[in-house]
Amino acid sequence: MSFSRLIKVSILVIILAGQGLAQVSVAPTALFVDSKSKFATFQVANSSKMAQEVKVAFVFAYPVSADDGDLTYIYDDEEQAALHSAADWIRGMPKYFVLDAGARQTVRLAIKAPGRLAAGTYWARLKVTSTQLSTDVGAASPNAVSTQINFQVNQTFPIYFKHGTTNTGLELVGLEKNFKSPRKIVFVADVKKSGNSPYLGTMHAKIFDATGEMVGESIVLLSIFYDGKRRIEMDISDLPLGAYTSKIEIKSGRSDIMARDIIPGNAVNSSIEFTKL
Repeated sequence: MSFSRLIKVSILVIILAGQGLAQVSVAPTALFVDSKSKFATFQVANSSKMAQEVKVAFVFAYPVSADDGDLTYIYDDEEQAALHSAADWIRGMPKYFVLDAGARQTVRLAIKAPGRLAAGTYWARLKVTSTQLSTDVGAASPNAVSTQINFQVNQTFPIYFKHGTTNTGLELVGLEKNFKSPRKIVFVADVKKSGNSPYLGTMHAKIFDATGEMVGESIVLLSIFYDGKRRIEMDISDLPLGAYTSKIEIKSGRSDIMARDIIPGNAVNSSIEFTKL
């Protein structure tokens, strides 16, 4: 009786764009297309020392926030997909390929939107799955156990399709503070989105002491698709005990997206006081 067998172990790593864990990189990390151009390209590069099998797909998803502002992505909302998804309109060419070590591949996107489309921005997420093509690890013998490890990495990136007159805006309806620990404070902004497009912006928090001097600041990038809460966390470990005021501002525009791609929106701001004890 032969005891020879092959055990294959697959390790799945799911990450979002910008975390920098993948050896296969994609650029740019956000794509903007309008109804006039209908085409876009992105490049996939393999910086690893192993060949990578790459697959391209398109899915509808959007971030939602919990009461504390923590974000998670929703992928199975058929109702919102029917209203806002561009995933079924997009074709990637090629959608499957193998990248040798150090190689690059340009992928072309073609978007064919349906007729009589209402004005606004529609979106999808580009899903790039890369799998390392590896050989068996260890020496193989008739009675030995060999192991093959396949690393699979899923990266997702936003694609925005703008059609007709687009607009966006925000209303700041609430601002809360929570002490995560004696060293951390979290500000949670409750916002309502208006318009027919996502709000791509920046949340900026500044802390002032009793004399009005700014003693801390922090910035986070936002993509707001629906009403909800957004958070910003700040380290206050170096602040002396006492009373402080934090000013929170959200405005359209992001440092990682060109201004020409941003749909302008209004800025909102509010202040909240806290005491470090």
